[in-house]
Amino acid sequence: MGRVLPVVLALGLTIYALLDSLRTPEDEVSHLPKPWWVVVVLLVPVLGPLAWLAVGRTGPQAGTTWLDRLVGRGTGATPPWRSQGRPTPPPRRSTAPDDDPEFLSRLRRDIEDGPGGQDRTG
Repeated sequence: MGRVLPVVLALGLTIYALLDSLRTPEDEVSHLPKPWWVVVVLLVPVLGPLAWLAVGRTGPQAGTTWLDRLVGRGTGATPPWRSQGRPTPPPRRSTAPDDDPEFLSRLRRDIEDGPGGQDRTG
């Protein structure tokens, strides 16, 4: 387990830095052209991804954390689950039959009418 954890962490860091470098717009990349950053991230283990995260990005997103960038804060993008900064209510689920007043009134009427559809009292 002790040998596997550093490899998994390095691989996770490399994947994150690679995806981040590919998604970052060209005008927000510093020091090297964007394709070179991708090469550095892929070919220089651990140090390449760390260099990308430390000095590879500039622009409006450079001051945000990776979590802010992941959920869309500070980027001008609105995450799908947010609307004007407030969480949107979950979609309305259909009402169960026993909670539906219309269904209950029809059921009550059917019971009163009997199996043949006629009123038992008549």
